Amino acid sequence: DDRHPVSRSDTAAFLRRLIKEEREAHDLLMIATDASLMGWGTWDLENGETEWDERARQIMGLEDDAQEATSLEAWLELIHPEDRPRVERLLQERISEGREYRFEYRIVPPDGEVRHILATGLFRAAPDGTPRRGTGLVQDVTERKRAREEHERLRLLEAASRAEAASTILATLFF
Repeated sequence: DDRHPVSRSDTAAFLRRLIKEEREAHDLLMIATDASLMGWGTWDLENGETEWDERARQIMGLEDDAQEATSLEAWLELIHPEDRPRVERLLQERISEGREYRFEYRIVPPDGEVRHILATGLFRAAPDGTPRRGTGLVQDVTERKRAREEHERLRLLEAASRAEAASTILATLFF
């Protein structure tokens, strides 16, 4: 027999090291999500349950413990009706392909204020290739989106103003 017996103390030391590494990884995740103002969530594809951290719940407007998005259906209900079909299609594509995802969509949380969300994550498969679990990050990009829209509005206004000024100058010179 080529197996080597493993002592209980070796097993205990190994388990302590794994627990320590998991705690450190968790701490790093918390630091990173706090610094980036992102929240994280998981989606169990076998039973449809979702789990969100406190920041993700805040981003989605679920700050009251009674408000939940603990299933795919409940989460989809938060997505803006115009965006829902696209999000569902993208998710199904990524799940079936076992791919990473990154896309924006709008949500309508219980307070009614539309928010723009950037979601990034990946799906993991079981050893047999069956999609099993999704893990991802959500970030409220509403202010960034509004600033971009305002910048574009001002750019168009400036272009229109310049065109009007040029038209006035030309009219003065030639008429």
